[in-house]
Amino acid sequence: MFSKSGYNDNLKELIKAKKADKSIVKIIKDNLEIQSNAKSIIKKNEKEIKELAKNNEKNETIKTQTSLKNLKEYISIRKEIKDIKKQIKKMSGEVKTNNKKIESAEIQNSELEKEIENQYKIYQENEVYAKAFEKIDKNIVKLPEEFYASYTKHMELYNNSIYSVEKNSTLPEPNAEDFLGILNALKESEEKQKRKSSTSKKTTTKAQTKKTTTKKVAKKNEENK
Repeated sequence: MFSKSGYNDNLKELIKAKKADKSIVKIIKDNLEIQSNAKSIIKKNEKEIKELAKNNEKNETIKTQTSLKNLKEYISIRKEIKDIKKQIKKMSGEVKTNNKKIESAEIQNSELEKEIENQYKIYQENEVYAKAFEKIDKNIVKLPEEFYASYTKHMELYNNSIYSVEKNSTLPEPNAEDFLGILNALKESEEKQKRKSSTSKKTTTKAQTKKTTTKKVAKKNEENK
C-alpha cells in the first residue's frame, strides 16, 4: 500500500538507489488525491440525496392531501417535487461518475504497485548479479570471454537505466542463464577458496608442530649434557 505522499518501502528504496524517478510518485499521489476528493463528493451527495428524498416524501404526502380546487398550491408542490427529483438525479449521476474515478484510480495504482514490486525484484537480482561477480576469485575460477562480454554489456545497460513512467523506461532483467551461471561460479570459487585455505592452514599447523617438536628435542639434549 502507498502512503499519502505516494510512496511505499520498495519505491523509496528504488528512488534512493537512483533506479526509479519521482514521475511514478506523482501519478500515485494524483490517484490518491482523486480517490480522496471523489469520496468526499460522494459522501456529501449521498447525505444531500437522503435529505432531498425525505423532503420529497413529505411533498408527495402533501400533494395527495391537496385538493385540485387549490390549483396554485397543487402546481407549486408538483413543481417542487419535480425540481427535487432533478437534483437527486444530478447528484446520483455525480456519485456514479466519482465512483468510476475511484475505481480507475485504484486500478492504476494497483497496477503500479505490481510493477514496482516487479522492478524492485529486478533491481535486487541485478545487485546480487553484480556483487556475485565481484566476489568471484578470477584466479581460481576461469570464466569464458563471452560471459565477460555478456556481463559487461548487461551491467552497462543496467547502470544507465531507470524505472520511469515519464521516460517510459524500466530496468533490464539479467539473463536467467547468465544469472544462474554467475551464482554457480561464485559457489565454485568459494568452495575452492575454502579448500585452499584449509590446505594452507594444515600446512602451517604441521610446520608449527614440527618446529615445536624440534625445539623440545633440542632442549632435552641440552639438559642431558
